[in-house]
Amino acid sequence: MAVSPILTSKIPFDATMQTTFPFTYKSFQPYKNRLVIKKNSDNTTVYDDILTTMQMYHTLTGNVLTNGNTYTGQLSVFDINGNESPLSSVILFSCLTTPVFAFANLTANQTINNSYYEFDLSYSQAEGELLSSYQLYLYNSSQTQLNQTGILYDVNNLKFTFTNFTDKTQYYIRAIGSTVNGIAVDTGLIAFSVSYITPSLFTITELENLPCSGQVKISCNMKLANGTSNPETPTYIDNEKVNLTQTGSYVLFSENFNIASDFTFQTIASDFYPYQNAYEFSNGNNTITIKYMLAVFDSSIGQQGYFLLEVPNAITSYRIATQPFTPLISGQQVYLLIRRIGYLYDIVMKLV
Repeated sequence: MAVSPILTSKIPFDATMQTTFPFTYKSFQPYKNRLVIKKNSDNTTVYDDILTTMQMYHTLTGNVLTNGNTYTGQLSVFDINGNESPLSSVILFSCLTTPVFAFANLTANQTINNSYYEFDLSYSQAEGELLSSYQLYLYNSSQTQLNQTGILYDVNNLKFTFTNFTDKTQYYIRAIGSTVNGIAVDTGLIAFSVSYITPSLFTITELENLPCSGQVKISCNMKLANGTSNPETPTYIDNEKVNLTQTGSYVLFSENFNIASDFTFQTIASDFYPYQNAYEFSNGNNTITIKYMLAVFDSSIGQQGYFLLEVPNAITSYRIATQPFTPLISGQQVYLLIRRIGYLYDIVMKLV
């Protein structure tokens, strides 16, 4: 019995664009394949052509079909002697104009003058194909992912706010979604920069008017993180830095300080010991460590330094590193920003 090929089902596609119809076949090696497409509404044939190729797909050029229509497709194959197989089972597919999915309130290289921003998205599709869900992704200047939303299903309110942007920093934002019939939509990476004087913080202070007494009540939920050290009386450098170069010396902050949720930590330090923990954060169950490392990534450059952030768990360690840089010299100050948003971490290093 002659074997029919199996034509792969297709999600809706834009008829103005070239597309392929993949298939599988488990008998002889196909040397040609024939694709037959009919308009579903009246069963008229709109395409019937043979391609000479051993590839397991049929390429259809753009503008052969028309957007807004539904079609049926069948495919057959030919052996080296020109013998044709039976046609495959029928697949049903539609042609739809490519949806427009973009940021409504952001242009490329725009500057945001705040530490947070509500990103608005817009979606439209000529034939009325509806958006099903979407996600947003935030990247640093190296296009390393910093954060992402969960899958968002409220397609009537295409908005999401990212917070904790760092001043004088470049980011990339991207949104990816899917329509009800499986069409993928993507805004692409959009670069933007952040520049502000004072970051906007949420619920740090609250003002309450007391008109009867002519006063304003100020409530603040900030807490002081008291520290301890070894030695008990720390040695200071220039009355502004703690000297931790002696073996066994440390500064510990355990009161009103935890890493149970999102956080941002900034520090300036110098004279790091390679391969040793420079910083360690713990909530009793999870521990975050930051080390100054040395390695050779390119023999033409030689040894370079980098900072490594590690978060071990029961399965494996979450590891993220800064970009390599020229090894630090004695007294060279380094600014480090360590941040957690959701379950993702970021580490940024700059020379002071």
